[in-house]
Amino acid sequence: MPALLCAGMLAACAGSLPLEVELDPTVENDLPGAEMPATHLQEPRDDEVVVVINNNGGIGNHAGIFVGRRLSDPAGSYRFVRAKAKGWRRPTLNDYVGFQMVDGNHVQSFRFTLPEAEFSAIAARLPVADAAAPLFCAAAVNNALAGIGPFGEIKAVNWRTPAAVAEELEAILAANPGIGRCVLPDGSPCAKPVQLRAAAVP
Repeated sequence: MPALLCAGMLAACAGSLPLEVELDPTVENDLPGAEMPATHLQEPRDDEVVVVINNNGGIGNHAGIFVGRRLSDPAGSYRFVRAKAKGWRRPTLNDYVGFQMVDGNHVQSFRFTLPEAEFSAIAARLPVADAAAPLFCAAAVNNALAGIGPFGEIKAVNWRTPAAVAEELEAILAANPGIGRCVLPDGSPCAKPVQLRAAAVP
């Protein structure tokens, strides 16, 4: 395996983190302005699943998932690092995406509003995702979604890259645009892939 790919694999989902715990959802972060992430995202609603893909680099760097305000950051360092910041209270989507932007601006938030039964089924899988080993963040997020509601075509896997999870979610949105949306840190829609047309033969 090429050395560059190995390095990328080691960079993805390689942090260690205590298991995510439920924190008081009524308490907001009170951080100095300089520490606030440069993002413009609506925080997840109580019936919304938001998959965050740090898609910088060839295979992507990390994957995490909010189910409502509950964050699962499999094998990630976010909560451990942010807990050291004075005034930090709990995970928020804006803070989490801002944290991921240390690798670059290509951080995608895939947002889906789900019926209660589907939402609860994904939430029930988060403790397993929380316990993911290093390098397995994307598989953990993938498997939290697999087979449920709009994610019916997603299959459980042993390993997957963050970029591959993003591709799966992009395909779901392309097939049914009304089922969800993808936004970048500034709140703008994720760019759609450019399709090159074959040159006309004279």
